[in-house]
Amino acid sequence: GIPDWPDELRWFDIDARTALDSTDDQVRLMFRALLADRFKLQMHRETREMPEYVLTLRKGKLKLTPSTGKNPVKVTIEDMPYSQTPGTCGTSLWLEGAHLICRAATMEMIAAQVRHSLRSPLANHTGLTGTYDLNLLFMPEDRTSDPDQVLAQTLTGALSDVGLKLEKSK
Repeated sequence: GIPDWPDELRWFDIDARTALDSTDDQVRLMFRALLADRFKLQMHRETREMPEYVLTLRKGKLKLTPSTGKNPVKVTIEDMPYSQTPGTCGTSLWLEGAHLICRAATMEMIAAQVRHSLRSPLANHTGLTGTYDLNLLFMPEDRTSDPDQVLAQTLTGALSDVGLKLEKSK
């Protein structure tokens, strides 16, 4: 009986309560039981080989900028001020392409943002520690661009420019 709404509008909120001392595994089992009971949804687990990406260091000099402090660094994109809070990463879409901006971010945080941009699993094999500032411009692969505009490079190319290598793996 689900209405025939567009896919992006097919969201439901489920409000449920658990005991304060419930573990994550217990909550998952309760949620599965709730979905089966109320929505007649059944699920199973299986192991499959999936494509993923691996993030490593390229040969040569690493060009990531080590973070110098905790103050927000302001960036201007298409004549608009943009600020990223220290300790965070974000990707925003502009006419010229997508900007992946990180301030005082760990490599794990940067890898998580790259994973989000790829919409695919990603393993961070860089071994980098510390925090970094990053501003990458790239053209998302699923976005068509105006041929009259200067085309930004792919995310793989933008990462390569700062000394990181993105490869497909399984």
